[in-house]
Amino acid sequence: MTTNQDDGWTGYYQELLHNAPIGIFTSTPEGRYTMVNAALAKMYGYSSPEEMMSEVTDISRQIYINPSDREKFVQDLEKHGEVKNHECCLRRADQSVFCVSRSVRAVKNSEDKTLFYQGFVVDITDQYQAKQDFKLLFNEMLNGFALHEIICDDQGRPEDYRFLAVNPAFEKMTGLKRADILGRTVLEVLPALEKSWIERYGKVALTGEPDCFENYSGEHGKYFRVTAFSPDKGRFACIFEDITTGRLARQEAREAHERLLKVLDNISLVTQVIDMQTHEILFMNQEAKRQFGDVVGRQCWKVLQVGQSAPCSFCTNDRLLDNNGMPAGIYRWEFFNEKTGRWYDCHDVAIKWVDGRLVRLENALDITDKKLAENELREQKLLLEGILENIPDIMSVKRTDLSVVKYNRAGKEFLNIQDLDVIKGEKCYKIIGRDSSCSSCATLEAVRTGKLTAIEKYVDELGKYFNCRANPIIDENGRIEYVVELIRDITDRKEVEKRIIKMNKDLEIANSEKDKLFSIIAHDLRSPISGIFSSSRIIASDTGSLSPDEIRQIANEMGKSTENLLALLNDLLQWSRMSQGSMDYDPGPCDIQDLIIASLKTVKDVARHKHVEIKYDLPAGVKVMVDEPMVNSIIRNLLFNAVKFSRRGSCVFIRAIENGAMITVSVEDKGIGMDEDIKARVFEHDKKKRQLGTEGEKSTGLGMILCKEFLDKHGGSIWLESEPGKGTTVYFTLPVADSVIFSG
Repeated sequence: MTTNQDDGWTGYYQELLHNAPIGIFTSTPEGRYTMVNAALAKMYGYSSPEEMMSEVTDISRQIYINPSDREKFVQDLEKHGEVKNHECCLRRADQSVFCVSRSVRAVKNSEDKTLFYQGFVVDITDQYQAKQDFKLLFNEMLNGFALHEIICDDQGRPEDYRFLAVNPAFEKMTGLKRADILGRTVLEVLPALEKSWIERYGKVALTGEPDCFENYSGEHGKYFRVTAFSPDKGRFACIFEDITTGRLARQEAREAHERLLKVLDNISLVTQVIDMQTHEILFMNQEAKRQFGDVVGRQCWKVLQVGQSAPCSFCTNDRLLDNNGMPAGIYRWEFFNEKTGRWYDCHDVAIKWVDGRLVRLENALDITDKKLAENELREQKLLLEGILENIPDIMSVKRTDLSVVKYNRAGKEFLNIQDLDVIKGEKCYKIIGRDSSCSSCATLEAVRTGKLTAIEKYVDELGKYFNCRANPIIDENGRIEYVVELIRDITDRKEVEKRIIKMNKDLEIANSEKDKLFSIIAHDLRSPISGIFSSSRIIASDTGSLSPDEIRQIANEMGKSTENLLALLNDLLQWSRMSQGSMDYDPGPCDIQDLIIASLKTVKDVARHKHVEIKYDLPAGVKVMVDEPMVNSIIRNLLFNAVKFSRRGSCVFIRAIENGAMITVSVEDKGIGMDEDIKARVFEHDKKKRQLGTEGEKSTGLGMILCKEFLDKHGGSIWLESEPGKGTTVYFTLPVADSVIFSG
């Protein structure tokens, strides 16, 4: 009965530990878990305690960020017997980092030898991050911060306060160092401090009412804005903001404003400052008052214009601000004022007035005489249009904003335009169906540079290449008024040029590949043929002196040379057919297991001769959409390579794993491997990449190239992993056949 009761209590405690909300574990001194509960497994990112105990075989390497940290922790356990509330950062199963608090004890036997470690773990990631965030904010904030406690006399009246904490910004602002003031009272640090400051801060600490004020510190020569508040009764905190620069800047701004008004008042331009909201005239210089009278304080549209019943429709206020309501720079425009009968070149800009509001500063230059001369010149230029009307190239005249003024006859015919008035003033790019100007626009470039610009470009909307020559027409003031552009269709010429360039590139590549291949073929054919020739000469000349064993040995060598020569010729034939496009590609659904097992038969004898065992792990019933002869060639090549470079008595592994729409096949050997130089050239025509097999077997160098080209045909890929002395694993992918189409 006692035994049954004990078993019941044991089961109860086991269930209690398993379902506890905190992590619980036992582990060996060597670093393996012997028990973990569900909360710990979940905390470390495992689906169950069983999975965690199975996956984690080395706590130092898999759980600790720095494996040496566990050694230090175990030393403390062995020294003290237990460690409580130890905080550290560990790794989850997905390698993410989290923070825990641990309490662990060492369970020992009667001989004081540690049997196992037992521990409790709590996830404190959120609390740890919050502490780090607060510490960062406290140390990095730009404003000074200080925490104090108030000191009162026997009657409860504030008589001093003590420094509890200050941040680096406070030290920088005040020159007081944390090490010199923490724990000391303000009168110890600043004996001359006025009592009124202690009373003011005491009120904040004792009543909880915050206080905010600006103060000049003669000791530091600075202005401060101080915000004081009480985090709990008897304490107060102060945030100090250095506002010295702002105070001085405002004073300098007022002085600069006065200087600006003096300058504006004495220039010869018509200068006015107008409120952008109310249209009130705030300032007029002497020249403005001479032309319009002194109307400061009035609304501009009432006194500077004629016949206006509301703000002017041509007011430039909207053009002076960007989308965020900030000044957008100078806006220049020309305007005829009916009140004065004069033309003006206006330069308007939004600025901040001394009181902070946005105003329009307008400087206007009288250009009446210049405008009359421009009109006369314009009439003369228009007479030249007749000359350009009959040239065979397309000719357009545009304004700088790309609005069309004129097309000649060739242009109208090309665009199928009967009436020019229909598109006059329209943007040139809209006429051909675009929403914006071309990325390379000769007209815009001519406007930008002020020079003749020639550009060749392809216009998608028209499907043609054009040579565009844009010439800016500049007035007597150096401003571009029009751009004349001549456009010639060069589509036929460009197509011929493209074909020539492509043919040259293809020819260069073909010649390079041909030269490289001929070099490889010459080298590879010479060696086996030389061997056969030498062996045959020996047999022919020394037949009588050779023993049967020697003849047999020479025949075997000739057989190997012939075999290598035949393999080379077969690879060359396949590569040649693939390069010339004459090799058939006829994909169909094939069982991947059947394909690989069939290919294993071809390499069986070679593997048996070297005592190399071939193992495989292949999924059943998975079909791939492939050309069967090509894939057989790929698998045979890779298997022969694996056996060739394997040592006697080793194994070759071939595996296949389905991964979505593709299946990945790997061929792994434990042979001689490859260095980085050979790996980098394994898919190239390069004899330097070649290696002999473990028993002197030679290779053609074309096998891997054929594999890659065959896989490219299938939309697959091939890559490898290798390390000298440890072996090579080659991976390639094939498309999985559509099970719906090929079911049954």
